[in-house]
Amino acid sequence: MEKFTLQSCMMFTTNHGAKLFQSVLTQKLKTVEINYNTWLALYFINSNNKITQNNLAKLVGITGPSMVKIVEKMRQAGLVDEEKDEQDHRQKHIYLTNQGIEKYDQALKIVTDYQTLMTSGVSQSDLNTAATVINKMIENAQQELE
Repeated sequence: MEKFTLQSCMMFTTNHGAKLFQSVLTQKLKTVEINYNTWLALYFINSNNKITQNNLAKLVGITGPSMVKIVEKMRQAGLVDEEKDEQDHRQKHIYLTNQGIEKYDQALKIVTDYQTLMTSGVSQSDLNTAATVINKMIENAQQELE
């Protein structure tokens, strides 16, 4: 049996890589005055056109109170606005303003360039294999939560 080391553990490698990639991307996003979680929020709001704050927090992977702070900062910066749900007036839907769409487009360019840089020299076949393996690991972990 092979000796267990953190360095040879796939979970360590993926966790270490994710943190490193997020840290570098956060540095790059500073040029457009946002951080990683704000980028994710912009991405998911743009992808859904309108979204509740609760659903947005789940997609970004943070707590509701943390999302409240992010949404409030984005609102103060003029990036998002909200409207009440027509059926349930307790619910509010967040959407990007024109300024938010501009910020999203600026950030998307940075993210796309960064992804190109990080995958340079890696074949599409290898990227597909890595995605398959990581997605299966995620599925296995989610099953453990059930």
